[in-house]
Amino acid sequence: MIPGHADFGGEVERVLKMVNGVVLVVDAFEGAMPQTKFVLKKALELSLPVVVCVNKIDRPEARPAEVVDEILELFIDLDANEEQLDCPFIFASAKEGIASTSYEEPGTDMKPLFDAIVNYIPAPTGDPDADTQVLISTIDYNEYVGRIGVGKVDNGSVRVNQDVVLKGDETVYIYIKDREKDKIDIVYQDKNVIAVNKPAGMEVTGEDSLAEKLELQHEDMKFFPVHRLDRNTTGLVIFALTPQAEAELNKAFKEKWVDKFYNAVVVGRPNVSQAQLKAFLFKDAKKSLAIVSKTAKPGYVPIETHYRVLKQSGEVCLLEVRLITGRTHQITAHLASEKLPVLGDGKYGINQINKKYRQNRQMLACVRLQFSFPKNSPLSYLNKRPIRLDADLLAQLKG
Repeated sequence: MIPGHADFGGEVERVLKMVNGVVLVVDAFEGAMPQTKFVLKKALELSLPVVVCVNKIDRPEARPAEVVDEILELFIDLDANEEQLDCPFIFASAKEGIASTSYEEPGTDMKPLFDAIVNYIPAPTGDPDADTQVLISTIDYNEYVGRIGVGKVDNGSVRVNQDVVLKGDETVYIYIKDREKDKIDIVYQDKNVIAVNKPAGMEVTGEDSLAEKLELQHEDMKFFPVHRLDRNTTGLVIFALTPQAEAELNKAFKEKWVDKFYNAVVVGRPNVSQAQLKAFLFKDAKKSLAIVSKTAKPGYVPIETHYRVLKQSGEVCLLEVRLITGRTHQITAHLASEKLPVLGDGKYGINQINKKYRQNRQMLACVRLQFSFPKNSPLSYLNKRPIRLDADLLAQLKG
């Protein structure tokens, strides 16, 4: 749902009627936004329990105490009752994979958030043995199957190609996506970790995400996400398979015991065969845009990106890129600021060149994870097992 969209309000109301509770995510620096007030107002009107999650507490400019006061004032302005005002507050960093019930005590994992959801938001009700009842909240359209109803199963169950009578002799069909088409390639696996190849256009966590597809593909396994890739970046993502491995990998990413290497096809000819780029980045949340500056400015965070040239091919060049810091859109925004935009990048790239090569996705892939755990770490064996992905991006060019 996009704030400002013509049907944003209607979409919010339809979705809220399908859920049993709400996790209200608020930025620890920016605080409550206009859409925060709108969504919260609708949730309170429906008497939905709310768990407040103050995210990005790891940001240097985070102000969690002030944000909590702002949220409580918002609850009061919206005439929340005492029970609603007594909702749990969780302080988290989705990037670091940690959550806590106090902003003064950093967490070690996301368990406090999960516990708050389980303990505060009621479980779905319904009879799985009853006749199928589906609450349709949104109507979509596809040229192949026609109108598509998206909704929540209140009672009963669904199966592939099941007939469902709406009224009279009007019949619809329930389609469930073919899991084989969504199969995720495993690059490396042992008893503690699994590394997979994330496709472009997919988030690591959330609805219809990499983690969700892995759980569908391997129903007997549990996957613990420990880091992320930008939605449009392909390549290696590692998951922990045990809580112990999750804690160790979270620590590894926090302490920078993991080096991430990428291959990127960029437009242009670098002046040098290798470079260590340093700059400052500001994330404009409203525009979903990263802005890079050569000099320090208020609200900007330092970034560092290293690259070396692997191959030049006409007007495009294949680089190996190493992230020293890890910020959203860092590689694409930083390289674009050096007049080396990633081919296929619709946000920071050159549309004319993208069309010439018929690239509608950015040519950027995480191809190697190199570990440097301490010797006493239970995952130190990975130090001798760098995880690699074969990704010949130049060979994939269509132009």
